[in-house]
Amino acid sequence: MNFRHHSLLLLSVPLLLSLGCETVPSYLHVGQRLLHFEILVDDQIHLSGLRGVNDNMPIHQMWDVLPDITFEPVDKETKTDAPNQTTLTYQGKVVIRIKHVDDQLDSISTETLTLSRSAETNSWSLNQEEVDRLKHLLNQR
Repeated sequence: MNFRHHSLLLLSVPLLLSLGCETVPSYLHVGQRLLHFEILVDDQIHLSGLRGVNDNMPIHQMWDVLPDITFEPVDKETKTDAPNQTTLTYQGKVVIRIKHVDDQLDSISTETLTLSRSAETNSWSLNQEEVDRLKHLLNQR
């Protein structure tokens, strides 16, 4: 009798392993998704930044990490003027988009966008007032 229980157990293990993720609910497999935030002006990428988020995070909540993103110029063509410049304002067709790998997850368009320079890192970020304005635009869609 004892042998039967062991053999049943040994036979069930490969079956459970072959089922993989379907045996264990997906919410138990919490991973990270690396998001790529890009700022485009007139269809040209000027600044970009990265941020990891929970793999199960809904797309509309990804905008909540926007204040944590530090943006860097994408190339030497992107001008940020003088080293002592503390703000950078883009006007025209300004788009912020969120990408994961090659997939665009979401984007928002605005006519103006102002970033602030960090004195410590020399990178750019959006202040809370600008983030709140963008969230208001998102809520209007």
